[in-house]
Amino acid sequence: MCKKDGDENPLFPPQYEAVIREDLAEALEKSPREYDLSHSRWRLVDFIGYLPGVGCRSAVWRVLHRLGFRYRRGWSHQVSPDPWAQEKLQWIAAVQARACQSPQDVVLLWLDELTFYRLPTPSYSWYAGDRRAQKAHLTGGHNTVARIVGVVNALSGQFDYWLRSKVGESELRRFYGYLRQRYPQAKEIYVIQDCWPVHFLPSVCASANQQGITLVALPTYASWRNPIEKVWRWLKQAVIHMHPWADDWNRLKQEVQRFLDRFQMPNAALLCYIGLPNYFVNRQYPVLNSHTTLSCTGTIKWRTNSVRKSCKVRICIVRQIYTLW
Repeated sequence: MCKKDGDENPLFPPQYEAVIREDLAEALEKSPREYDLSHSRWRLVDFIGYLPGVGCRSAVWRVLHRLGFRYRRGWSHQVSPDPWAQEKLQWIAAVQARACQSPQDVVLLWLDELTFYRLPTPSYSWYAGDRRAQKAHLTGGHNTVARIVGVVNALSGQFDYWLRSKVGESELRRFYGYLRQRYPQAKEIYVIQDCWPVHFLPSVCASANQQGITLVALPTYASWRNPIEKVWRWLKQAVIHMHPWADDWNRLKQEVQRFLDRFQMPNAALLCYIGLPNYFVNRQYPVLNSHTTLSCTGTIKWRTNSVRKSCKVRICIVRQIYTLW
């Protein structure tokens, strides 16, 4: 390996670093099986003999680190098979722009469901270094389940939900009626959701149409584009993971409700957490614990689900001092 003091290793001179880096990058992009190896992931031992002057795994690690390579966990990747994916994204972008231009008349909601169980799910937590990690205490009996259907307002951060033992056709039909009650003055309500078949049953669509609600479908296998997924992540981190109420189902549901009830009014903290614009388009949305406001004309740049849309509107820039709770 090369040394900073000028005493370079002749087997690994600096002028060869760029060439070796390019060769390694090309090899790591491929499967080891293409090089007649019998495993699916690269190992440090596979590079012994390939790198000049390197004869052990620790040396391979140092060389790879020097050249800028890191050992990281892979991530799941799936291309949506939906032939109308681009058209759906364009429609969602158009709905966002419409809600941005007429926030008093047009309501844009992101909808999704979450299932959680009585028993806690293990997760990371702080503990003394000389002991084992914290225990997720389990109890006997049936692992009772509950379902949440919720929507988050894309402009105000208001979160509305129902907690039920199950969420199906009849619950969704009634939930759309509840959304109309929550937004009685809205002329148009758009609900963006994934392609779960129950979402688009004829009876569910008819109920939504009666309430003046337009259902907008996300591309297939693209639920990660829905920002409400981050609300569920926040709920899991704050309540569900490692909870101590495995033997008190009612208490667990109360804690879940207590967490979600904090967002039933327009909330800037929730907008910030889920990655939506952290300001309110119209004064009709109060800001929790806010102080100074300034009205001006500007350009809003929407960046939601990799779809960017700009529109010039009258906006209210809010300098916020708020608490999460």
